Amino acid sequence: SDILTIAEGMGMELQFPPGKGMTVSNVLQGPSDIDSTLIMEPKKVVDRLEYVMESVRATKATLRQRGFHVPLLGFSGAPWTLFAYMTGDSIRENGNGERWARE
Repeated sequence: SDILTIAEGMGMELQFPPGKGMTVSNVLQGPSDIDSTLIMEPKKVVDRLEYVMESVRATKATLRQRGFHVPLLGFSGAPWTLFAYMTGDSIRENGNGERWARE
């Protein structure tokens, strides 16, 4: 999985072209894009991310079968990191995300 799994579940279109790294094809240009681009209903987001839960269940089952009774930890990017990518920014540059925060 990737740190942007949640963003993908919310409707962001992510691609991982060879040699380029991750790209977002439907970058949020402004606050008005939130309603037109993002899926904001929690049930729909959870449904879109069911494959993640299936993977977690399968991994936990495999760990138990192999005698490992340990917690399985997950990670997603911090809210600002997700927001930066969703607005087309790198976390190292000032851009759309910074502008939105100031407005």
